[in-house]
Amino acid sequence: MSQRDLGTAVLFLAFYTLMLSVTTNSRKFLWIIPIIIIIAVVIGYFTIDIVKTRVDIWLNPWLNPSGSSYQIAQAQIAIASGGLFGAGPGLGSPGIVPVSVSDFIFTAIAEETGLLGTSALLLIYVLIVIRGINIAIDSKTTFGRYLAFGISMFLALQSMWIIGANLGIFPLSGVTLPFMSYGGSSLLTSLIAVLLLLKISSNSSAVALPDKTRKPYQVMAAVILAVFVLTSVWNSTLAIFNRDKIIHKPENPRWSINDRYSPLGNILDQSGQTIVRTIGTPGDYERELLIPSLSTTIGYTTASLGKSGLERSLYPYLRGFSTRSAKSIGQHQLLYNHPPAGGDIKLNLLLDFQIKADELMEDKRGAVVLLNASTGEIYALVSYPFFDYQNIAEDWEDWRNRDDAPLLNRATQSAYPLGTLANTLILSSYWEQQGDDPLNVPIYDTTSDFHCAKAMRQRGEFTGIQHGCEKLTSDLIIMNKPAELIDLLDNFGIYNKPVFYLEQAQAHPMPQAEEFDQLITLLPETHVSPLQMALVAASITNDGFMVNPRLINAYQTENGSWNSFAEAGTDKRVISARVAQRIIDLLKFENQAYWYAIGHSFMENGEVLTWLIGGTTKDWAAAPLAIAIAIEGSQVPLAYQIAEAFFVPESD
Repeated sequence: MSQRDLGTAVLFLAFYTLMLSVTTNSRKFLWIIPIIIIIAVVIGYFTIDIVKTRVDIWLNPWLNPSGSSYQIAQAQIAIASGGLFGAGPGLGSPGIVPVSVSDFIFTAIAEETGLLGTSALLLIYVLIVIRGINIAIDSKTTFGRYLAFGISMFLALQSMWIIGANLGIFPLSGVTLPFMSYGGSSLLTSLIAVLLLLKISSNSSAVALPDKTRKPYQVMAAVILAVFVLTSVWNSTLAIFNRDKIIHKPENPRWSINDRYSPLGNILDQSGQTIVRTIGTPGDYERELLIPSLSTTIGYTTASLGKSGLERSLYPYLRGFSTRSAKSIGQHQLLYNHPPAGGDIKLNLLLDFQIKADELMEDKRGAVVLLNASTGEIYALVSYPFFDYQNIAEDWEDWRNRDDAPLLNRATQSAYPLGTLANTLILSSYWEQQGDDPLNVPIYDTTSDFHCAKAMRQRGEFTGIQHGCEKLTSDLIIMNKPAELIDLLDNFGIYNKPVFYLEQAQAHPMPQAEEFDQLITLLPETHVSPLQMALVAASITNDGFMVNPRLINAYQTENGSWNSFAEAGTDKRVISARVAQRIIDLLKFENQAYWYAIGHSFMENGEVLTWLIGGTTKDWAAAPLAIAIAIEGSQVPLAYQIAEAFFVPESD
């Protein structure tokens, strides 16, 4: 106790309790001393930090899996990874669990020999202990009987404690597993104990002990057997029944070992140009991103930081689990304890479009989403500033602490206030409610605010709705029926996250009926992502049909063929074709085959945000396009420049 080694102290007390119960033939010690132990643990919990930590992680091994409970969490993952048959001798990764040669040797055995191996090991310990108790019962002398029983309990308690601690049944302790843990003194002690048992067994008595004397030993044997059965049941639960749940936890780092020895699939754009590839040799494979500006979309994959972006969401395909046959996967796992080479993925991105948008957004903060308005295929997904995956190890801490948040994918994870871009949505709702009634507010506003007027001057036009005048926003909200307006915004996906393969910002909560009288304030403050607004633009361009965003095109199977990804849901109508066309007619640019709407809002830091959404008209000869642009700052000219880079033919 003075050394704060509670595990050893409890073992000593447990030995003493069992010895007293047998030698005095009194069972009161079996409940008196455990109560004392519980009291001691409670006192230690509140007075000794290490005791508190170990009890906490025993009660919840996933409390802090990357910190104080790392050992027990990794121990359970190792046991689950072994499954029924194990990875095979030498094919596991026991080094992931700290002190796997000593305190956690059971987890190393479990990972490499599976449930069958650990069950055999438990059976061996049970046989040794039961044989030791039988030797005690048959001993000629009382001393020999007590010594044999004490040695049996020494082996039983120590093995049960450390195996139970590895399994999460008991709190962690610093004791070793007899005959298995690294350490000469432990092995020597265990061998001497067996030597003494053998010596005592050579002097057995021919006269059987009286039943009254035999009974305490038999009771102890039954208790020990019951505890071993309980341990075996929980071992089976981790290795078989809870296996999938445990091995797929993000705390399992074995994927990083797989990735070093078995190459992941490449990521290509729609035309087949390589975006990400695996380079190196077996044991030293690593990922190379050829387009650094796509780091926020592709994500990162490192053993220390885990995965993000498409590297995480598409991992079953890139790793081969979803592109290889069960036979192929099974053969590789059996022979090498690694999956086969992964499958390639083709995205809908077009690098020519992506690079063009990258060049225009350089040194700015914001996002651009360009997509096919009729299919939802995303051609460009731009976020600035960005981090460079190739330098993630060196610059991670710097990126985490930067005010401009380069780790954030602004296209999907940024929730920007809608501001006066709401004009287009609110006008759509009004026309859906009022049919062909004329608009009772001036679309050519003469009382424009500063930012609206600035946008108008850039084009030499004075359409207040098209350029995001604040007064028009308020007027349009007043003209709408609140419930129907909110329903239409909900149909546009303003209050829901689209189904997508990247991390997204939390959707803004839908206003309730009691808040309808505050919509003039609430609607401009509604937060949306550029991806959501790109889908709004696509809905208007696509005759009122909302498309699903489709970033992933196809995956390559093991025979080399390409299979298309299943579409996520079906398109739905959000506004009538009549209203969609009326919006386009109002917002289209003269003598060009596209429409646009400008808006502005104010972010939490007081900085202006410039919005632009737009799309092509029916005069557009190629695939219909839709775009959403969000630029942090007053950047109306840049927003026009980016849109026209895609909507205006180069000859113009």
